[in-house]
Amino acid sequence: MINTEILKNTTITTDEFLNEIHGKEALIYFNVGNKTWTHKPQTYAEAKKNLKWLNQHKNQDICYIVNSGGTKNNQINNINASFLDWDSGKDADGNYFSLNIVKNKKTEFLAVLQSSPIIPSFVVETRNGFQVYWLLHSGATSEQFIDVQKRIAYYFKGDPSITNPCRVMRLPGYYWVKPKKNLTRFCVNIIKYNPVRYYINNLMSSFNSVTQDNYDSYRKSLMGNDRKGAHNNNSGYYKDNTSSVYVGTNPEDNEIIIDNRDYLIEYLKTMNPAKYFGLEPSDNDIILSCPFHEDKQPSAHLYKYEENGYYYLKCHSNRCNYGTATIIDIVMKQENCNTGKAIKILMEFFNIRLDDSWKDKKKKILEQNINIIKDIKKYKADYPNLYKGIGRITSDLISKLEFAKKHILFRSCNGEFLFVCALREFQKAICNPFYIEGDLGRQNERVDRYCLLGLMRKLTDEEIPDFLLANAYEKRDSMQRGLFKKNVNTPRTQFYTIPEYTTELLQEADNTMKLLKQSGVRMNAISRDLILELFGEEKAHLIYPQIKYKTLSKSGKAIKSKIEATLLIELNEKGYSKTSDIVCHLQKEYDWNSVTDRRVKKYIPGLLQKHNLVELTANKQLKEKYSIESKGYPKIIIEKNVTEVCVA
Repeated sequence: MINTEILKNTTITTDEFLNEIHGKEALIYFNVGNKTWTHKPQTYAEAKKNLKWLNQHKNQDICYIVNSGGTKNNQINNINASFLDWDSGKDADGNYFSLNIVKNKKTEFLAVLQSSPIIPSFVVETRNGFQVYWLLHSGATSEQFIDVQKRIAYYFKGDPSITNPCRVMRLPGYYWVKPKKNLTRFCVNIIKYNPVRYYINNLMSSFNSVTQDNYDSYRKSLMGNDRKGAHNNNSGYYKDNTSSVYVGTNPEDNEIIIDNRDYLIEYLKTMNPAKYFGLEPSDNDIILSCPFHEDKQPSAHLYKYEENGYYYLKCHSNRCNYGTATIIDIVMKQENCNTGKAIKILMEFFNIRLDDSWKDKKKKILEQNINIIKDIKKYKADYPNLYKGIGRITSDLISKLEFAKKHILFRSCNGEFLFVCALREFQKAICNPFYIEGDLGRQNERVDRYCLLGLMRKLTDEEIPDFLLANAYEKRDSMQRGLFKKNVNTPRTQFYTIPEYTTELLQEADNTMKLLKQSGVRMNAISRDLILELFGEEKAHLIYPQIKYKTLSKSGKAIKSKIEATLLIELNEKGYSKTSDIVCHLQKEYDWNSVTDRRVKKYIPGLLQKHNLVELTANKQLKEKYSIESKGYPKIIIEKNVTEVCVA
């Protein structure tokens, strides 16, 4: 966030912001995830709860139409404000700049804004720039609005496409989200509010007029430089009056190396076919002559589909029956070739080289890991705690390493290899005749154990390539629809990576096992709630990246409270307690089918720390002290100070 002496943070709510623009209780058209709710104009109070949920839990950008009356230019009946969208742009590869670079660019822009001939009413900060408003009295026409928008954009070097009366802008108080770009959320916020409102003539007299030729030149000057970040404007078109499409030469000189064929195909589909056609790329949609039939009147539509980032060519002529085509489809049609040949042609054009030699290196690392686990007894003296934690289940861990070795497909956004596997596939890979078919809970326990020890890792959404992530959520949503349950908690497919088992990693795993042992953690009781209480939120999120809430789950809080109450009652009455006794008590008193030995064990370590207790095996002295009638030596929970007297 930018902080300057000139522009200080201003406390004004989203409700107050919209009241200033639209008026109190006004019906507003909101835009969620690039889709305007065309049939649902509503007050902000009515929409607020839903908008918050969609923004926070569904990663949807939240925008709104600034002017009033409808969702189309000819429906707008009141101009509420003139506004500017200034963006710091993107780098030469079309990627967002780092926050440090953006911060410097923002500072430069604020210096320019300070010299504005007329004070803005609102300055709203987004992740990549600013949106600036000048509130207007009623009476401005759409023609005057368009004229002023061009003057403002030209003066401040802002987005030249922000001229149409039904334009949407980001709503302050909501997150700027780009989950598919691996970027951190940014809260859109109001950093300056001046209670001023203008007549449209005030703005026309403050900003110089700009001719259409100068404005067109300005728009073209933004194409191809680092201002690739100008917002898309799908309501306008780039007109191309040529009667044919020709193949030009690749404007990119730098070689692009891609490490996977499947990703190569996805990458090519995100390339703008305008370059291949020899046209100048535009942030807007492009109207051009269809390459598949004689087309004197341009009838093809080239556009980018924001859901997957692909470019498509769609011909609207009734003489063309080819349908919608990606860049690969286009080349296959033009060259009358198969997919493989089309990909080779595009690789040559865009200067792309396929290099998947990294897979062999990763396989060697996994082979080394396998050898270490096979010989784990040799390392028992160096890592005694780790050996105790995995010594009996090395065959299970080796089966996962072998599976990963066979299924290296892609690299994550951080450069690590990744593989995909469902718990049932892990179970099939074990090939253990004594393993209970369908016992996926055991697999879940062991995967969590390996992740806690750092021997495996689950990947976050931000680390997964866009097309893999989209496919995973599509499958999850399809499964939910098949179950006909709106609130069913169905997780997406899990993505994993496995690090190299270095001396440092093994030592860290040994230290973790030692801490688990000291805390009285049972290996079959590892859970997010347990890790959250013992290690904190950061560790819990690392091991369970798909769980978004930061505290114990609602059900976890409920059962922990019951366990704690039962434990304290037993300590008060008998001086000791046993996990099995707590389970029996809760099952009888609350008739909870979900109360199991394993679930109770999840919360015992945290309660031991909280109440200065210890769980240990009762020796003869302790059995006599508490009159425990048992043939064996059960594990009991007692106060720590008792152990000083009764335990040698």
